[in-house]
Amino acid sequence: MLWQTTLVYEDSNNTGEPFQFYLDRYDVSGSGGRLPTPTYDYDNMNVDNAYYKSETLLASTGFEWHLDDQWMLRYQLGFSRKDHSSNKAFADLLNAAGDYSGAIYNFAGRLDTFFTQAMLQATLSALGMKHELVAGLGLQRNKTQYSDFDYRADEFPGNIYEPEPYRVLHTPDFALNAARPEIVQRSAFVSDTVHFSERWQAIAGLRFTDYENKPDYQTRELSPTLALIYKPDLQTSLYASYVEGLEPGSRVADRYANAGEVLDATVSKQTEFGFKRQQDALDYSAAIFRIDRVNETDITRDADLYLTQDGLVQYQGAEVSAAYQFTRNLNMGLGATYLDATIEKTSSDSADLEGNTPGNAPEWQVVGTAQYSIPDIPSLSVHGAVRYFGDTYISDDNLLSVPGRTVVNAGFSYDFDMQGKAWTLVGNINNLFNEEYWASGGYTSGNIGEARNASLTLKVLL
Repeated sequence: MLWQTTLVYEDSNNTGEPFQFYLDRYDVSGSGGRLPTPTYDYDNMNVDNAYYKSETLLASTGFEWHLDDQWMLRYQLGFSRKDHSSNKAFADLLNAAGDYSGAIYNFAGRLDTFFTQAMLQATLSALGMKHELVAGLGLQRNKTQYSDFDYRADEFPGNIYEPEPYRVLHTPDFALNAARPEIVQRSAFVSDTVHFSERWQAIAGLRFTDYENKPDYQTRELSPTLALIYKPDLQTSLYASYVEGLEPGSRVADRYANAGEVLDATVSKQTEFGFKRQQDALDYSAAIFRIDRVNETDITRDADLYLTQDGLVQYQGAEVSAAYQFTRNLNMGLGATYLDATIEKTSSDSADLEGNTPGNAPEWQVVGTAQYSIPDIPSLSVHGAVRYFGDTYISDDNLLSVPGRTVVNAGFSYDFDMQGKAWTLVGNINNLFNEEYWASGGYTSGNIGEARNASLTLKVLL
Protein backbone atom coordinates (compact mmCIF):
# COMPACT_ATOMS: atom_id res chain seq x y z
CA MET A 1 0.00 0.00 0.00
CA LEU A 2 1.20 3.50 -0.88
CA TRP A 3 0.07 6.38 1.33
CA GLN A 4 0.24 9.99 0.10
CA THR A 5 -0.44 13.32 1.73
CA THR A 6 -0.27 16.95 0.62
CA LEU A 7 -0.17 20.14 2.66
CA VAL A 8 0.06 23.54 0.95
CA TYR A 9 -0.21 26.96 2.57
CA GLU A 10 0.09 30.33 0.82
CA ASP A 11 -0.16 33.84 2.22
CA SER A 12 -0.30 36.50 -0.48
CA ASN A 13 -0.52 40.29 -0.31
CA ASN A 14 -0.58 42.03 -3.69
CA THR A 15 0.03 45.77 -3.59
CA GLY A 16 0.65 48.29 -6.34
CA GLU A 17 -1.38 46.14 -8.71
CA PRO A 18 -2.37 47.90 -11.96
CA PHE A 19 -6.06 48.51 -12.57
CA GLN A 20 -8.16 46.00 -14.36
CA PHE A 21 -9.80 48.14 -17.01
CA TYR A 22 -13.39 47.65 -18.10
CA LEU A 23 -14.26 48.77 -21.60
CA ASP A 24 -18.08 49.01 -21.49
CA ARG A 25 -17.95 52.82 -21.46
CA TYR A 26 -15.12 53.17 -23.99
CA ASP A 27 -15.65 55.67 -26.82
CA VAL A 28 -15.33 53.19 -29.65
CA SER A 29 -16.50 55.47 -32.47
CA GLY A 30 -14.52 58.51 -31.27
CA SER A 31 -11.34 56.42 -31.00
CA GLY A 32 -11.75 54.78 -34.39
CA GLY A 33 -11.86 51.43 -32.62
CA ARG A 34 -8.30 51.83 -31.30
CA LEU A 35 -7.13 51.48 -27.71
CA PRO A 36 -4.63 53.96 -26.22
CA THR A 37 -0.96 53.27 -26.80
CA PRO A 38 -0.01 51.02 -23.86
CA THR A 39 2.46 52.22 -21.25
CA TYR A 40 4.34 50.36 -18.55
CA ASP A 41 4.41 53.29 -16.13
CA TYR A 42 2.30 51.31 -13.67
CA ASP A 43 2.40 54.06 -11.02
CA ASN A 44 -0.11 55.93 -13.18
CA MET A 45 -2.53 53.00 -13.09
CA ASN A 46 -2.86 52.03 -9.44
CA VAL A 47 -3.80 53.42 -6.05
CA ASP A 48 -0.85 53.27 -3.65
CA ASN A 49 -2.73 51.86 -0.65
CA ALA A 50 -4.97 49.48 -2.58
CA TYR A 51 -4.36 45.76 -2.06
CA TYR A 52 -5.65 42.24 -2.52
CA LYS A 53 -4.88 39.74 0.26
CA SER A 54 -5.47 36.01 0.17
CA GLU A 55 -4.65 33.10 2.43
CA THR A 56 -4.98 29.58 1.03
CA LEU A 57 -4.76 26.17 2.71
CA LEU A 58 -4.95 22.82 0.95
CA ALA A 59 -4.69 19.51 2.82
CA SER A 60 -5.31 16.09 1.32
CA THR A 61 -4.47 12.50 2.01
CA GLY A 62 -5.10 9.18 0.33
CA PHE A 63 -3.81 5.73 -0.42
CA GLU A 64 -3.20 3.40 -3.33
CA TRP A 65 -3.71 -0.29 -2.58
CA HIS A 66 -2.79 -3.01 -5.06
CA LEU A 67 -5.18 -5.81 -4.09
CA ASP A 68 -3.46 -8.16 -6.54
CA ASP A 69 -1.91 -8.06 -10.01
CA GLN A 70 -5.24 -7.08 -11.57
CA TRP A 71 -7.08 -4.89 -9.04
CA MET A 72 -6.12 -1.58 -7.45
CA LEU A 73 -8.07 0.70 -5.08
CA ARG A 74 -7.42 4.45 -4.74
CA TYR A 75 -8.96 6.79 -2.20
CA GLN A 76 -8.50 10.53 -1.62
CA LEU A 77 -9.86 12.87 1.03
CA GLY A 78 -9.17 16.59 1.21
CA PHE A 79 -10.11 20.07 2.35
CA SER A 80 -9.23 23.52 1.08
CA ARG A 81 -9.94 27.01 2.40
CA LYS A 82 -9.38 30.37 0.76
CA ASP A 83 -9.79 33.61 2.72
CA HIS A 84 -9.49 36.76 0.67
CA SER A 85 -10.08 40.47 1.19
CA SER A 86 -9.82 43.34 -1.21
CA ASN A 87 -9.26 47.05 -1.12
CA LYS A 88 -8.96 46.86 -4.87
CA ALA A 89 -9.04 49.51 -7.58
CA PHE A 90 -10.80 49.11 -10.91
CA ALA A 91 -11.27 51.59 -13.74
CA ASP A 92 -13.44 52.20 -16.77
CA LEU A 93 -11.25 53.19 -19.69
CA LEU A 94 -13.00 56.02 -21.54
CA ASN A 95 -11.14 57.06 -24.69
CA ALA A 96 -8.03 56.85 -26.86
CA ALA A 97 -6.44 59.71 -24.90
CA GLY A 98 -6.12 57.28 -21.95
CA ASP A 99 -8.69 58.90 -19.64
CA TYR A 100 -10.35 56.62 -17.11
CA SER A 101 -12.84 56.69 -14.27
CA GLY A 102 -11.58 54.68 -11.28
CA ALA A 103 -13.34 53.19 -8.26
CA ILE A 104 -12.40 51.28 -5.11
CA TYR A 105 -14.17 48.04 -4.34
CA ASN A 106 -14.06 46.36 -0.92
CA PHE A 107 -15.07 42.79 -0.24
CA ALA A 108 -14.06 39.84 1.90
CA GLY A 109 -14.92 36.18 1.44
CA ARG A 110 -14.18 32.62 2.44
CA LEU A 111 -14.50 29.53 0.25
CA ASP A 112 -14.39 26.12 1.93
CA THR A 113 -14.23 22.99 -0.21
CA PHE A 114 -14.44 19.40 1.02
CA PHE A 115 -13.78 16.63 -1.49
CA THR A 116 -13.46 12.86 -1.45
CA GLN A 117 -13.18 10.22 -4.15
CA ALA A 118 -12.84 6.43 -4.28
CA MET A 119 -11.74 4.70 -7.47
CA LEU A 120 -11.34 1.03 -8.38
CA GLN A 121 -9.14 0.02 -11.33
CA ALA A 122 -8.79 -3.39 -12.92
CA THR A 123 -6.98 -4.96 -15.88
CA LEU A 124 -8.82 -8.04 -17.12
CA SER A 125 -9.09 -10.28 -20.17
CA ALA A 126 -12.45 -11.38 -21.54
CA LEU A 127 -13.62 -12.72 -24.92
CA GLY A 128 -10.09 -12.50 -26.23
CA MET A 129 -9.81 -8.77 -25.45
CA LYS A 130 -7.96 -6.79 -22.81
CA HIS A 131 -10.08 -4.46 -20.64
CA GLU A 132 -8.86 -1.60 -18.49
CA LEU A 133 -11.77 -0.83 -16.16
CA VAL A 134 -12.19 2.23 -13.94
CA ALA A 135 -15.14 2.91 -11.63
CA GLY A 136 -15.57 5.38 -8.82
CA LEU A 137 -17.63 7.64 -6.59
CA GLY A 138 -16.96 11.28 -5.75
CA LEU A 139 -18.33 14.03 -3.54
CA GLN A 140 -17.55 17.75 -3.37
CA ARG A 141 -19.12 20.34 -1.04
CA ASN A 142 -18.55 24.10 -1.34
CA LYS A 143 -19.51 26.66 1.30
CA THR A 144 -19.03 30.40 0.90
CA GLN A 145 -19.19 33.39 3.23
CA TYR A 146 -18.95 37.07 2.33
CA SER A 147 -18.81 40.34 4.20
CA ASP A 148 -21.83 42.61 4.31
CA PHE A 149 -19.57 45.63 3.91
CA ASP A 150 -19.65 46.84 0.32
CA TYR A 151 -17.89 50.14 -0.26
CA ARG A 152 -17.84 51.76 -3.66
CA ALA A 153 -15.98 55.05 -3.67
CA ASP A 154 -17.11 58.04 -5.66
CA GLU A 155 -15.47 57.67 -9.03
CA PHE A 156 -12.08 59.33 -9.28
CA PRO A 157 -10.76 60.54 -12.65
CA GLY A 158 -7.34 59.77 -14.07
CA ASN A 159 -5.23 59.21 -17.15
CA ILE A 160 -2.89 56.29 -17.85
CA TYR A 161 -0.09 58.73 -18.76
CA GLU A 162 -0.35 60.81 -15.56
CA PRO A 163 0.23 60.00 -11.84
CA GLU A 164 -2.83 58.89 -9.85
CA PRO A 165 -3.08 60.85 -6.54
CA TYR A 166 -6.22 59.15 -5.15
CA ARG A 167 -5.82 57.36 -1.78
CA VAL A 168 -8.24 55.20 0.22
CA LEU A 169 -9.13 56.95 3.50
CA HIS A 170 -11.82 54.66 4.98
CA THR A 171 -11.27 51.44 6.99
CA PRO A 172 -13.08 48.44 5.48
CA ASP A 173 -15.16 46.13 7.69
CA PHE A 174 -14.32 42.61 6.61
CA ALA A 175 -16.43 40.68 9.16
CA LEU A 176 -18.00 37.67 7.45
CA ASN A 177 -21.71 36.93 7.55
CA ALA A 178 -23.28 33.50 7.98
CA ALA A 179 -22.34 30.82 5.46
CA ARG A 180 -24.38 30.72 2.30
CA PRO A 181 -26.21 27.54 1.25
CA GLU A 182 -23.96 24.78 -0.02
CA ILE A 183 -23.16 23.74 -3.55
CA VAL A 184 -22.91 19.93 -3.58
CA GLN A 185 -21.71 17.72 -6.43
CA ARG A 186 -22.08 13.96 -6.23
CA SER A 187 -20.74 11.79 -9.01
CA ALA A 188 -20.41 8.18 -10.09
CA PHE A 189 -18.39 7.10 -13.10
CA VAL A 190 -17.32 4.01 -14.99
CA SER A 191 -15.19 3.51 -18.10
CA ASP A 192 -13.69 0.66 -20.08
CA THR A 193 -10.69 0.86 -22.40
CA VAL A 194 -11.02 -2.12 -24.70
CA HIS A 195 -8.01 -3.41 -26.63
CA PHE A 196 -9.56 -5.33 -29.56
CA SER A 197 -6.12 -5.94 -31.06
CA GLU A 198 -2.73 -4.30 -31.30
CA ARG A 199 -4.21 -1.86 -33.82
CA TRP A 200 -7.71 -1.11 -32.48
CA GLN A 201 -8.78 0.34 -29.12
CA ALA A 202 -11.99 1.93 -27.86
CA ILE A 203 -12.93 3.88 -24.75
CA ALA A 204 -16.48 3.99 -23.44
CA GLY A 205 -17.46 5.75 -20.24
CA LEU A 206 -20.39 7.24 -18.36
CA ARG A 207 -20.43 9.84 -15.59
CA PHE A 208 -23.52 10.57 -13.51
CA THR A 209 -23.47 13.96 -11.77
CA ASP A 210 -25.94 15.27 -9.23
CA TYR A 211 -25.34 19.04 -8.98
CA GLU A 212 -27.24 20.89 -6.25
CA ASN A 213 -27.07 24.60 -5.51
CA LYS A 214 -29.10 24.58 -2.31
CA PRO A 215 -31.95 25.37 -2.04
CA ASP A 216 -32.74 26.84 -5.45
CA TYR A 217 -31.32 24.65 -8.17
CA GLN A 218 -30.62 21.00 -8.81
CA THR A 219 -29.82 19.03 -11.94
CA ARG A 220 -28.80 15.48 -12.71
CA GLU A 221 -26.90 14.61 -15.88
CA LEU A 222 -25.55 11.43 -17.45
CA SER A 223 -22.48 12.34 -19.52
CA PRO A 224 -20.88 9.93 -22.01
CA THR A 225 -17.27 9.64 -23.14
CA LEU A 226 -16.56 7.75 -26.38
CA ALA A 227 -13.33 7.30 -28.31
CA LEU A 228 -12.01 5.05 -31.06
CA ILE A 229 -8.27 4.67 -31.66
CA TYR A 230 -6.55 3.03 -34.61
CA LYS A 231 -2.78 2.37 -34.68
CA PRO A 232 -1.56 1.50 -38.19
CA ASP A 233 1.89 1.06 -36.63
CA LEU A 234 3.50 1.44 -33.21
CA GLN A 235 4.42 5.08 -33.82
CA THR A 236 1.09 6.35 -35.17
CA SER A 237 -2.38 6.82 -33.65
CA LEU A 238 -5.55 8.01 -35.36
CA TYR A 239 -8.50 8.79 -33.12
CA ALA A 240 -12.04 10.11 -32.90
CA SER A 241 -13.66 11.17 -29.64
CA TYR A 242 -16.89 12.59 -28.24
CA VAL A 243 -17.21 13.93 -24.69
CA GLU A 244 -19.98 15.60 -22.73
CA GLY A 245 -19.38 17.36 -19.42
CA LEU A 246 -21.41 19.13 -16.77
CA GLU A 247 -19.98 22.59 -16.04
CA PRO A 248 -20.91 24.30 -12.73
CA GLY A 249 -22.52 27.70 -13.01
CA SER A 250 -20.28 30.67 -12.22
CA ARG A 251 -20.96 33.22 -9.50
CA VAL A 252 -21.89 36.60 -10.94
CA ALA A 253 -19.31 39.30 -10.21
CA ASP A 254 -20.18 42.32 -8.11
CA ARG A 255 -20.14 44.77 -11.02
CA TYR A 256 -23.44 43.32 -12.30
CA ALA A 257 -26.98 44.10 -11.13
CA ASN A 258 -27.48 40.37 -10.38
CA ALA A 259 -24.25 40.18 -8.35
CA GLY A 260 -23.94 37.09 -6.15
CA GLU A 261 -26.30 34.98 -8.25
CA VAL A 262 -24.93 31.55 -9.20
CA LEU A 263 -25.84 30.70 -12.77
CA ASP A 264 -27.22 27.28 -13.66
CA ALA A 265 -24.95 24.36 -14.39
CA THR A 266 -24.69 23.61 -18.10
CA VAL A 267 -23.61 20.76 -20.39
CA SER A 268 -20.77 21.18 -22.90
CA LYS A 269 -20.11 18.87 -25.84
CA GLN A 270 -16.80 18.24 -27.62
CA THR A 271 -16.02 16.24 -30.76
CA GLU A 272 -12.46 15.73 -32.02
CA PHE A 273 -10.65 13.90 -34.83
CA GLY A 274 -6.89 13.71 -35.02
CA PHE A 275 -3.65 11.81 -35.30
CA LYS A 276 -0.32 11.63 -33.49
CA ARG A 277 2.99 10.24 -34.67
CA GLN A 278 6.35 9.79 -32.98
CA GLN A 279 9.23 8.52 -35.06
CA ASP A 280 12.93 8.90 -34.37
CA ALA A 281 13.67 12.61 -33.86
CA LEU A 282 10.29 13.93 -35.04
CA ASP A 283 6.99 14.14 -33.13
CA TYR A 284 3.95 15.70 -34.75
CA SER A 285 0.18 15.78 -34.34
CA ALA A 286 -2.92 17.42 -35.80
CA ALA A 287 -6.58 17.59 -34.84
CA ILE A 288 -9.85 19.23 -35.79
CA PHE A 289 -12.45 19.86 -33.10
CA ARG A 290 -15.83 21.32 -32.29
CA ILE A 291 -17.01 22.46 -28.84
CA ASP A 292 -20.54 23.61 -27.97
CA ARG A 293 -21.09 25.55 -24.74
CA VAL A 294 -23.83 27.71 -23.28
CA ASN A 295 -22.90 31.37 -23.73
CA GLU A 296 -22.52 33.74 -20.77
CA THR A 297 -23.08 37.29 -21.94
CA ASP A 298 -23.92 40.80 -20.77
CA ILE A 299 -27.49 42.07 -21.22
CA THR A 300 -28.71 45.56 -20.33
CA ARG A 301 -32.18 45.85 -18.78
CA ASP A 302 -33.60 49.16 -17.57
CA ALA A 303 -30.10 50.69 -17.76
CA ASP A 304 -28.66 47.96 -15.48
CA LEU A 305 -26.07 45.42 -16.62
CA TYR A 306 -26.78 41.71 -16.04
CA LEU A 307 -24.70 38.60 -16.63
CA THR A 308 -26.90 35.89 -18.11
CA GLN A 309 -26.83 32.63 -20.03
CA ASP A 310 -28.18 33.17 -23.53
CA GLY A 311 -27.51 31.18 -26.68
CA LEU A 312 -24.71 28.78 -27.52
CA VAL A 313 -21.06 29.34 -28.37
CA GLN A 314 -19.72 27.02 -31.04
CA TYR A 315 -15.94 26.69 -31.27
CA GLN A 316 -14.65 24.96 -34.41
CA GLY A 317 -11.00 24.78 -35.20
CA ALA A 318 -7.81 22.93 -35.88
CA GLU A 319 -4.52 22.57 -34.06
CA VAL A 320 -1.15 21.28 -35.22
CA SER A 321 2.13 20.79 -33.42
CA ALA A 322 5.55 19.37 -34.20
CA ALA A 323 8.86 18.99 -32.39
CA TYR A 324 12.19 17.97 -33.90
CA GLN A 325 15.41 16.90 -32.19
CA PHE A 326 17.88 18.58 -34.57
CA THR A 327 20.94 17.46 -32.61
CA ARG A 328 21.60 15.68 -29.35
CA ASN A 329 21.46 19.06 -27.63
CA LEU A 330 18.88 21.06 -29.62
CA ASN A 331 15.13 20.52 -29.74
CA MET A 332 12.73 22.91 -31.46
CA GLY A 333 8.95 22.92 -31.69
CA LEU A 334 6.12 24.75 -33.40
CA GLY A 335 2.40 24.74 -32.67
CA ALA A 336 -0.63 26.62 -33.99
CA THR A 337 -4.34 26.78 -33.21
CA TYR A 338 -6.98 28.17 -35.56
CA LEU A 339 -10.37 28.96 -34.00
CA ASP A 340 -13.62 29.80 -35.77
CA ALA A 341 -16.02 30.73 -32.96
CA THR A 342 -19.61 31.93 -33.34
CA ILE A 343 -22.58 32.74 -31.10
CA GLU A 344 -25.77 30.95 -32.10
CA LYS A 345 -29.35 30.29 -30.99
CA THR A 346 -29.74 33.55 -29.06
CA SER A 347 -33.01 34.77 -27.58
CA SER A 348 -34.73 38.04 -28.49
CA ASP A 349 -32.86 39.73 -25.60
CA SER A 350 -29.56 39.28 -27.42
CA ALA A 351 -30.58 38.71 -31.02
CA ASP A 352 -28.04 41.34 -32.11
CA LEU A 353 -25.26 38.93 -31.06
CA GLU A 354 -26.38 36.15 -33.41
CA GLY A 355 -23.43 35.14 -35.61
CA ASN A 356 -20.90 37.26 -33.72
CA THR A 357 -17.55 36.04 -32.44
CA PRO A 358 -17.54 35.49 -28.65
CA GLY A 359 -15.30 37.77 -26.63
CA ASN A 360 -11.83 36.61 -25.60
CA ALA A 361 -11.52 34.07 -28.45
CA PRO A 362 -8.60 34.91 -30.80
CA GLU A 363 -8.71 33.37 -34.26
CA TRP A 364 -5.00 32.47 -34.23
CA GLN A 365 -2.50 31.41 -31.59
CA VAL A 366 1.01 30.31 -32.57
CA VAL A 367 3.97 29.28 -30.43
CA GLY A 368 7.55 28.36 -31.28
CA THR A 369 9.87 26.81 -28.67
CA ALA A 370 13.51 25.85 -28.43
CA GLN A 371 15.62 24.08 -25.80
CA TYR A 372 19.39 23.69 -25.90
CA SER A 373 21.47 21.60 -23.50
CA ILE A 374 24.93 23.05 -22.91
CA PRO A 375 27.39 20.37 -24.18
CA ASP A 376 30.06 20.93 -21.54
CA ILE A 377 27.52 21.22 -18.69
CA PRO A 378 24.95 18.42 -19.20
CA SER A 379 22.78 19.53 -16.29
CA LEU A 380 22.36 23.07 -17.68
CA SER A 381 19.96 23.97 -20.46
CA VAL A 382 18.57 27.18 -21.92
CA HIS A 383 15.11 27.59 -23.40
CA GLY A 384 13.00 30.14 -25.20
CA ALA A 385 9.50 30.63 -26.58
CA VAL A 386 7.87 33.01 -29.05
CA ARG A 387 4.09 33.32 -28.66
CA TYR A 388 1.65 35.07 -30.97
CA PHE A 389 -1.94 35.89 -29.97
CA GLY A 390 -4.22 37.22 -32.69
CA ASP A 391 -6.66 40.11 -32.52
CA THR A 392 -9.30 39.44 -29.86
CA TYR A 393 -12.75 40.96 -29.39
CA ILE A 394 -13.20 42.13 -25.80
CA SER A 395 -16.94 41.37 -25.77
CA ASP A 396 -19.66 39.57 -27.68
CA ASP A 397 -20.85 42.75 -29.41
CA ASN A 398 -17.64 42.80 -31.52
CA LEU A 399 -17.33 46.60 -31.35
CA LEU A 400 -13.78 46.74 -29.96
CA SER A 401 -10.83 44.39 -30.24
CA VAL A 402 -7.44 44.04 -28.58
CA PRO A 403 -4.65 44.04 -31.22
CA GLY A 404 -2.56 40.92 -31.74
CA ARG A 405 0.81 40.67 -30.02
CA THR A 406 4.02 38.66 -30.12
CA VAL A 407 5.86 38.05 -26.84
CA VAL A 408 9.26 36.39 -26.38
CA ASN A 409 10.31 34.58 -23.19
CA ALA A 410 13.68 33.01 -22.37
CA GLY A 411 15.30 31.22 -19.46
CA PHE A 412 17.51 28.44 -18.14
CA SER A 413 17.25 25.26 -16.05
CA TYR A 414 20.03 23.77 -13.92
CA ASP A 415 19.84 20.38 -12.17
CA PHE A 416 22.12 19.51 -9.27
CA ASP A 417 22.35 17.24 -6.22
CA MET A 418 22.77 18.54 -2.69
CA GLN A 419 22.59 16.58 0.57
CA GLY A 420 21.29 13.54 -1.27
CA LYS A 421 18.38 15.42 -2.86
CA ALA A 422 17.68 16.35 -6.48
CA TRP A 423 17.40 20.13 -6.94
CA THR A 424 16.41 22.23 -9.94
CA LEU A 425 17.06 25.95 -10.35
CA VAL A 426 14.88 27.62 -13.00
CA GLY A 427 15.22 31.20 -14.17
CA ASN A 428 12.97 32.99 -16.65
CA ILE A 429 12.84 36.38 -18.32
CA ASN A 430 9.31 37.17 -19.45
CA ASN A 431 8.62 39.59 -22.32
CA LEU A 432 12.30 39.68 -23.17
CA PHE A 433 12.02 42.59 -25.63
CA ASN A 434 9.59 44.56 -23.44
CA GLU A 435 6.78 44.48 -26.00
CA GLU A 436 4.03 46.91 -24.99
CA TYR A 437 0.58 45.44 -25.48
CA TRP A 438 -3.02 45.18 -24.31
CA ALA A 439 -4.47 41.80 -23.33
CA SER A 440 -8.11 40.74 -23.28
CA GLY A 441 -9.33 39.86 -19.80
CA GLY A 442 -12.82 38.51 -20.47
CA TYR A 443 -16.17 40.01 -19.42
CA THR A 444 -15.49 43.19 -21.46
CA SER A 445 -12.23 43.88 -19.62
CA GLY A 446 -8.72 44.56 -20.85
CA ASN A 447 -5.38 44.78 -19.13
CA ILE A 448 -2.08 46.46 -19.78
CA GLY A 449 0.47 43.73 -20.50
CA GLU A 450 3.43 42.69 -18.38
CA ALA A 451 6.63 44.66 -18.77
CA ARG A 452 9.88 42.72 -18.94
CA ASN A 453 10.31 40.82 -15.66
CA ALA A 454 12.30 37.93 -14.27
CA SER A 455 11.61 35.02 -11.94
CA LEU A 456 13.84 32.51 -10.15
CA THR A 457 12.51 29.21 -8.76
CA LEU A 458 14.26 26.51 -6.74
CA LYS A 459 12.62 23.06 -6.61
CA VAL A 460 13.65 19.98 -4.64
CA LEU A 461 12.50 16.38 -4.94
CA LEU A 462 12.19 14.98 -1.41
